[in-house]
Amino acid sequence: PVHLQLDEPFSLKPITKSNDDPAIYFQLFLRCLRRMKLNNVDQNDLLDFLENQCQYNDEQLQIIQEYKNNPTSNELLTWFAQNSIFNQILSRALLNEDFHRIFLFHSFLTQLHSQLQQNQPTSPIIIYRSQIISNNEMKLLKNNINQFISLNSSFFGVADRTKALDTLNTVSPSGDMQHVLFEIDADSTIASTKPFAHIGPSAILIMTAPIFHLKSITTDAAKQISIIKMSLCTDADYQSFYRSISVEMNQTGDQSTLRTLARIFWKMNRIDLATFYYKRFIKQLPANDPLLRVIYDDLGLMYLDQKEYEKSVQWFRKSVEAKKQNSSSSKDTSIGK
Repeated sequence: PVHLQLDEPFSLKPITKSNDDPAIYFQLFLRCLRRMKLNNVDQNDLLDFLENQCQYNDEQLQIIQEYKNNPTSNELLTWFAQNSIFNQILSRALLNEDFHRIFLFHSFLTQLHSQLQQNQPTSPIIIYRSQIISNNEMKLLKNNINQFISLNSSFFGVADRTKALDTLNTVSPSGDMQHVLFEIDADSTIASTKPFAHIGPSAILIMTAPIFHLKSITTDAAKQISIIKMSLCTDADYQSFYRSISVEMNQTGDQSTLRTLARIFWKMNRIDLATFYYKRFIKQLPANDPLLRVIYDDLGLMYLDQKEYEKSVQWFRKSVEAKKQNSSSSKDTSIGK
């Protein structure tokens, strides 16, 4: 069965086109992950973690083994939809903004995005999702009508409005919670940045962490629910969000690297994560790779920006040493010729 849980935690956040909005950086981080090459070190780290999390669950271990044998399997959408370990761990990581845990999923997310894109409906559809949300979340939504809302999770819905409404009877909300029905207009011809596709007869999955344009909230007094009408953010809107951040990495083209990721965290002022991914990149490069100087200079500038002058000087010195070593290697090669 497809994973549809009424009381699943949601992380709803308004998102603006301000260049210091953390929600936009989070979107840029996810886009960066989808543009990274498959890396065996990252993939093995993910598999080791997943196996450790479900070491006594033979069914989940079987799914992990199948993914390990074929990471581009067409079954990936099915595994994800059936509340497998992939969905459970990734959803929790997204909700908590556990960046490194999400990072380890970068190959999985790339494949998920690709398979959703390949299976998108060619004509506009409406996606329905019943949900229990808190009164505070409802207040946040009402304060942001005609604005954009980001959701830090995967979004499962159905194509059948009646079916969505029927699920509301399965869970009764507590005093500070309420039933809502999301009605989402989705048109793949203008909104393909976060692709969506049918999974099974009626279920639909929207790509991880979508952005919606919140259009209206009305009340159905007879059913005692609120109807929240939204549309999936268009490709033009996503590009506008990305352009609002000066960290956009023109030099990387269509492919991202750990340096791209580190620079995003630098701009987010997450110096701990930026340093972690710069150092992870350093470990992956050959000792004579000219890109090392670029990374050392980045680290020097980052710590200079943080007014940590001693660390800044250390990294600039490493850059100078790397330049000397490369020059020496070049001379040796020339002499050999």
